[in-house]
Amino acid sequence: MTKRLIPFVLAAAALVASPAVGHTQTAAGPSMLALAPSNAGSGAWLGAAARGDAVQDSLYRLGRQALERGDFRRAASLFLQVRSRDSKTPLAAESLYWHAYSMYRVGGTRELQSSLSSLTQLVSEYPARLVPADAGDLRVRVCGALARVGDADCAGEVSEIAGRRETQVSGSGRGTGGVSSSGTQGTAGSGRNSGQQPRSCPDEDADERIEALNALLQMNSESALPILDRVLQRRDECSAVLRRKAVFLVSQKRDQRSIDMLVRAIKTDPDAEVREQAVFWLGQSGSDAVIGILQDILRTETNEALLDKAVFSLSQHRSAQAGTILRDLAQRESAPLHLREQAIFWLGQRKGEDNLKMLMELYPRVNQEALKDKILFSTAQMNSAESGRWLVTVAQDSKETIQ
Repeated sequence: MTKRLIPFVLAAAALVASPAVGHTQTAAGPSMLALAPSNAGSGAWLGAAARGDAVQDSLYRLGRQALERGDFRRAASLFLQVRSRDSKTPLAAESLYWHAYSMYRVGGTRELQSSLSSLTQLVSEYPARLVPADAGDLRVRVCGALARVGDADCAGEVSEIAGRRETQVSGSGRGTGGVSSSGTQGTAGSGRNSGQQPRSCPDEDADERIEALNALLQMNSESALPILDRVLQRRDECSAVLRRKAVFLVSQKRDQRSIDMLVRAIKTDPDAEVREQAVFWLGQSGSDAVIGILQDILRTETNEALLDKAVFSLSQHRSAQAGTILRDLAQRESAPLHLREQAIFWLGQRKGEDNLKMLMELYPRVNQEALKDKILFSTAQMNSAESGRWLVTVAQDSKETIQ
């Protein structure tokens, strides 16, 4: 036992009767889909100032301030005033976009219809270079919200975008104008944490399509899942990020079909991050059926990141079987050291007499200082009288090595 842990052990034992400060360890899962579009407007804003259009500049500034305060209705009014001041300026185009975004945030059928109207005007009245990159993405969100309250045209538009092949040019029913929601040359990629697709990939609206799939999933999951299944079966290099986002959407369904889709992604997808996210979201399903799948991953997988996700997913499952698997992993001498450490940590967070007994019995059998330290820490986290007494015994043991 390292010298620095002797006072820690004694302190932990002394505090057994007091509430312990919770210690948490998190595993980063895939990010949720962003709600707010990227900030646009600085170039046009500066352009208005350079031209000396002080009134338009001031109105735009007030609109952005209202937007930042969350006063979306006031912001929408101000952005319309910017456009009415001079509809031919770049600032007017961006103000029309921000009016659409503000009305979307206000919500309500009339406001959503006003937002959609502004987006239609934006792409029909201004050249593509003046249309903010997120306009197509925002249009899909607005149409998805309208479709959920019975707008048949929007329902058709969302379904068309969700179902189209990614190699087609974007644009649909009421005129998205082919605007890319990403503003970049592609959004999918391969390789760990790339987050972008190779430059050789075509200019696709992957973000816009994933928004459409999300909206369709909320409108009619039976229609969305087959499309998501086809997305996950793609193997071209340019679809990796799209597949990563599709994994999250599939996980929201939480039924046997979605579990089967995630399992297939884990077993067959060539992209490491797709597989990792599938393991993470599989663990969040809460289904007992996933325990055996996670156990198989621990037995057969060699990818460390995937193994880490599997251990975390098991730690979040409160079943007795999950606890048994974690205890077996903590004791398995052939398992990677860092996985045994993780298993020991999560057993300490789960508490329980079975976990405490196993940790106390494991301690004298391990030789690695890292494992010994983790056992001491996890035992202290259990905050029971028995764990406290055991920690004091360890601290007083003259056979313990001081380094």
